[in-house]
Amino acid sequence: MHETKTIGERLRSARRYRGMSLQLLADRSGLSKGFLSMVENGKRSLERRSHITALADALEVSVADLTGQPYNPPPRPNGAGGHGTVPRVRVALLGSSLDEPADVRPRPFSELLGETAEVERLCEASDYGRFGRMLPGLLPELHVSAVTGDERQRRAALRALVRAAHATFYLLKDLGYLDLAQIAVQQARAAAVKSEDATLSALAAFVRTHALLPAGVYLAALRNARQAAEYLQAATDDPAALELYGMLNLSAALACVTMGESGDADTHLREAGETAERTGEGNAFGLHFGPTNVALWRVALLVEMGDSGKADEVARSVVPELIGSRGRQATFFADWGRALAHLPGRDREAIEKLRRAERLAPEQVRNSPLVRETVSHLLNRARNAVGGRDLRGLAYRFGLS
Repeated sequence: MHETKTIGERLRSARRYRGMSLQLLADRSGLSKGFLSMVENGKRSLERRSHITALADALEVSVADLTGQPYNPPPRPNGAGGHGTVPRVRVALLGSSLDEPADVRPRPFSELLGETAEVERLCEASDYGRFGRMLPGLLPELHVSAVTGDERQRRAALRALVRAAHATFYLLKDLGYLDLAQIAVQQARAAAVKSEDATLSALAAFVRTHALLPAGVYLAALRNARQAAEYLQAATDDPAALELYGMLNLSAALACVTMGESGDADTHLREAGETAERTGEGNAFGLHFGPTNVALWRVALLVEMGDSGKADEVARSVVPELIGSRGRQATFFADWGRALAHLPGRDREAIEKLRRAERLAPEQVRNSPLVRETVSHLLNRARNAVGGRDLRGLAYRFGLS
């Protein structure tokens, strides 16, 4: 079944369920009554994280209650795609831990390390179906190896487990299974703590930050990112630690923007930029930190702040192909498309950027609540005019009527 409701429609349903007037919701959320009326009637989109969270708090519902995640995807042949892998991934996450590893016999250790690397590669490509099918076997076997292997194997297994849990987190978070994603975060943290590796602990903190952000828990996300970044400062002679330090500052900048603290966001963004000048283009832990990624994040931050014109200006100077991650490139084009959708007369360009993002990482983009809201808004605004066949095709693949 295709998903038809927009965030605005879910907002109206939740408001009526609470017996709340538009004026009362406006007063509690800090957003104007006129804006909320247009959102509920499909005349304005609701795609800024801070606005969605403010409304969820005012209505005493979860962010997912407004975004509608996870979505019902259009049928895929033979169950292909990431959604089809989630039931078995859920069993693997719930059925194995470092305290109680599953009763399985692990494959040769070199094979497990090779599969972990392949999972990371496919995660960067946002190929959820392929690496999602590997996780139900890989995760329990790494748990067993981390407990029963010799000292060298245990350390290597713990490191691989953090990396595999990192990829598992993206599968679940990007497809909208936020509660399950938290279990992946917990497994990454447990393995990192047991490894006694400062950089792995910071990576686990980075993963936790990005679990908190889509849930709207911005203050905890900010504290988590800042603490991990401070912890890493003593280890920044390690190139991987330095790149991770830069990513944590970018994450802190996003948390600040969603909380309306633009000055602090600028400080973190500046620190990330200066760090990128030291690292150059890197890819520790598949994060692709460097000057290009900082520029991509700057576009995302401008979109979140509602400065669509500046976001478009910055986006035009970026060469996203310098980052070897289809998923990260897709996020950039999706952000650019979202910015263009707010500029007069730029709908055709917005649709082109969104379609480019979709071609790069179809499941990731189709399951983004912010992109879906933009597509719904464009569709409602265009009807049968601007965009035409391309827009209707885009909306169909998103499962939007």
